Amino acid sequence: MPKTFILTLLLAVLAGGAAGAQEAASPESTAQAVQSGPPPVSSGYVGPTSGAGLSLYPGDAVKIAIWQEPDLSGTFRVDENGVITLPLLGGRQVEGVTADAFRKGLVRDYALHLKNPAVEVAVLRRVSVTGEVKNAGLYDVEPSMRLGDVLALAGGVTPNGNPENVELHREGVEVAFDAEDPTTSLGNRVRSGDQLIIGQTSWFSRNDHVFIGAAITVTAIMLRQAF
Repeated sequence: MPKTFILTLLLAVLAGGAAGAQEAASPESTAQAVQSGPPPVSSGYVGPTSGAGLSLYPGDAVKIAIWQEPDLSGTFRVDENGVITLPLLGGRQVEGVTADAFRKGLVRDYALHLKNPAVEVAVLRRVSVTGEVKNAGLYDVEPSMRLGDVLALAGGVTPNGNPENVELHREGVEVAFDAEDPTTSLGNRVRSGDQLIIGQTSWFSRNDHVFIGAAITVTAIMLRQAF
């Protein structure tokens, strides 16, 4: 076989391999790889920060998810002094800090220990639900929840309960709370430590069967007397 033919064949093979390598590293394929990125840390969160503009208060529960770091992830409580204690970082004062600012601080500080940490944060308020509900107690509620969702957590209202008759007590003082629209999210309207008291329906509504029965009895007596 002529040497020139063999040399030509080798050059063709090398040229084909180089073209394939360039295609594999093309800008389009690189962009697709960057866009795909890691999967979300938790499908239960909305974006990197759930309730981004909410301020943290004592009693809040903060869900923290760090990509591929289960030992650093979990639910952490803000104590009565406004301090939250986190693995690797220790305690830090967070009272009055917004959830988004808190998350950005975590990214900055965990970057000292981890490579490009992906952090998600969700804030929960711990409130007491009492009064005319089936399962009164303490509940961790998401600020995005509606009043109806919170009542559902407590088992719903009793037969005598009125979901539009709700009082909000904070540190022993009643705070204005509009419960007429149960579809409105709680947002910043509640804080951890608040007490939601579900009131009763009106006395007449609770005893309408008595009035109906009495009316039937009176009507029957009048009819007998008339005939």
